Amino acid sequence: MFTGQSTGDCRLRRSGACLSAACLLVLNLFLLVLSYGYAASGTIFTIQAGSFGNRPDAIRQFDFLQGKLSEQGREYLRVEKIGKFHAVRLGKFDNRREAEEFLNANKSVLSGAIVMDAYFIPARIEKLYKGPSPAAEGVDEGDTPAAAGGETGVMIPPTVGEQIRMISGLFEKHDYESALRVVKAAVTERPDDPELNAWYGTILMKMNRHEEAMRYFRKASELLPDVPREEQIRMISDMLEKHDYENALRLAKAAVTGRPDDPELNAWYGSVLLKMDYPDKAIKYFRKASELRPDVAGYYSGTGYCLSFSGRFEEAVDEFSKALAIEPDNIDALTGLGVAYAKTGRKKQAMDIYIRLRDLESDTAARLLRIIERQP
Repeated sequence: MFTGQSTGDCRLRRSGACLSAACLLVLNLFLLVLSYGYAASGTIFTIQAGSFGNRPDAIRQFDFLQGKLSEQGREYLRVEKIGKFHAVRLGKFDNRREAEEFLNANKSVLSGAIVMDAYFIPARIEKLYKGPSPAAEGVDEGDTPAAAGGETGVMIPPTVGEQIRMISGLFEKHDYESALRVVKAAVTERPDDPELNAWYGTILMKMNRHEEAMRYFRKASELLPDVPREEQIRMISDMLEKHDYENALRLAKAAVTGRPDDPELNAWYGSVLLKMDYPDKAIKYFRKASELRPDVAGYYSGTGYCLSFSGRFEEAVDEFSKALAIEPDNIDALTGLGVAYAKTGRKKQAMDIYIRLRDLESDTAARLLRIIERQP
């Protein structure tokens, strides 16, 4: 998505991917949201089993459900802190129908539960089901490469990759104190590794130690420009392809910090934020990209989709129109404009866009037509 054909931009062609493909079909996601009643941007369909004024009661229900549900049924079982309350929720469903089917199949365990369209925000998760413990599989969780050294007793220093996997695992479990100890030792050993410095900053930021965090973010950004720009984009693209959005965001942020006036890196940063359902943050970087390179249609389309995901369809019309003035057959911009027209009650203009799109991309045009027909 967000294709731009101007020279100097979108040159990366690794496995057929550039900025267009690596945005991971935000356009298709957008059409699904509007066509089939999928969760709105930033939200998912989930099941809320209960809401409690204190954490111990929520944990008790979490433990009860963990013991009663099947392994598959426990997926994304969690306790979330929402304001003053602790909500017990489970599942991340693509649409309401799937969630309701699951609830009906487990009514005996989930009495009183409801299906809801809610935000999934990792930062507010207090407890998350992680699957069978390693101990249940015959592995001691305390085992480390050093402990596994056998009779030799030789300590094998962990590689950077092993250190990062360890830090990442602790971070995902919200064990920030342990993650901090590991990353501190890693950075002491390898002070000029940009990724470790970025992790250090990320963990400190999570612990609300903002001034200290910025020290390590700055160090990472100073080191990262030593990596070729194309390699930075490749790393971000790889993270997006793996749905590793947190790491993609960290790398994109460091890349933009080091090269703040690079339009493509700004667009990549915006793309990562949009994939993470932060359209209000992403728009800043798409706008910066279009200011730096006003001849690239894709950057205006990116801004248009940020506005559309935020429900600001009137403003989105202007951005998609700018993209089409540069590239009249840009499928992303045509589709976005057609949806924006439909959502603002301009069905005739939306149908005109559908007719133009039909000859360019019939499947996308058909989905646009369904959206138009659904409007009052």
